[in-house]
Formats: sequence, structure tokens, C-alpha cells
Amino acid sequence: MRFLVLALVFFLSISACFGGWMLMDHPNGRRLQMPVSMLENTPFPDFFWPGIILFVVFGLGSLLVAGLVIQRADGYHRWVSGLGLALVIWIGVQLALIPGYSWLQLLYGGLGLLLFVLGFRLVRSGL
Repeated sequence: MRFLVLALVFFLSISACFGGWMLMDHPNGRRLQMPVSMLENTPFPDFFWPGIILFVVFGLGSLLVAGLVIQRADGYHRWVSGLGLALVIWIGVQLALIPGYSWLQLLYGGLGLLLFVLGFRLVRSGL
């Protein structure tokens, strides 16, 4: 189960670093084919700050969680669940503030829910 958690966390890290970097580098959203008008009901004028959040929290944060899982650090399962919960909240806020939806939100919302549950399963399995 730890291998599955690591694979999911590394997937999240790589995709969040890529997406976050693209949003910071092209805050107008054109590179990812996302119009700035999507952010009309949010506090953001462009995609720069969402890109930073994505890159730092989910990109670099996932790398930190992966390191804790690899080291079997005390309480690492809580970090896995916390990362999953943060991802579910991130997607939930997107769905609440941004009109429309994408299959990517379903994918990453599901990933967040899966990480949340797997963190608790790690405790029960004693891994």
C-alpha cells in the first residue's frame, strides 16, 4: 500500500509542479488554454497566485509528504490524509467559484479522496 501511496503522491507532485509552473510563467492562462475570465468570481486577477499555490502546496508539498512516507516518519499517514483533504478542498473551492467543470477536477478530487482514505488505511495496516 505504501508503494501505491508513493505513486499517487509523486503523480500529484509532478503534475502540480508542471501546472503551477505553467500558470506562473503564463498567468494569462493561454498556455493551458484557460481564459482569465474563469477567475471572474475569485479574488485573483490572473493565474499567477493560483499557480504559486498549486506549485508550492501540491507540487513541493507532495514531495515533502513522499519523503515522510519513504522514511516512515512518525505520523506520516496523517500527512498523506492531510494532503488528500487539502486537494479535495482545493477542488471544492474551484467548483464553487469557477463556472463549469473539467474532467481534471473529477480526477484530482478523486485522487484527493483516495489519499485521504489511504492515509487512514496506512494506520490500520501498521505500515
